[in-house]
Amino acid sequence: MKQYRKYLDPVFLSKLGNMDLVARCAVEGFFSGLHPSPFHGFSVEYSDHREYHSGDELKFVDWKVFGRSDKLYIKQFQQETNTTAYILLDSSQSMAFAGNGGVSKFKYGCFLAAALSYLMLSQCDSTSLILFAERVTKRIGAQSKRTHLNTILAALQNSKP
Repeated sequence: MKQYRKYLDPVFLSKLGNMDLVARCAVEGFFSGLHPSPFHGFSVEYSDHREYHSGDELKFVDWKVFGRSDKLYIKQFQQETNTTAYILLDSSQSMAFAGNGGVSKFKYGCFLAAALSYLMLSQCDSTSLILFAERVTKRIGAQSKRTHLNTILAALQNSKP
């Protein structure tokens, strides 16, 4: 990653700290992760009750509800999953504009895309980068491997508006 520190240097990474990006709505994924899922699973986050059915594990019975209602109910928990992030970056000619600060809109976009990619990949979420102008000019498929960050950073470094 040393050769791609143009958009992610150690000082900048330390400012990101232990930030997590968590989806606000339920997402469907294949692996355990940080994001709420529409499915019920086993986590710390309580979500609902359902009636007890023969064969359900007794450790999930809500005994307080049983004491009030004389009916067995099972606690259900929110399953947490991974997600896929699609990062789209405008690489049209208008992104070359650099106001008084001297940094172009495209370069700001590259910093943001690199930071988002780093954060998403550090929490094992798949990340994809798509550069577009009039049409898609570069597409990097979604992967969740940490080494995928090098691919994304190389594409950002080699791109121009």
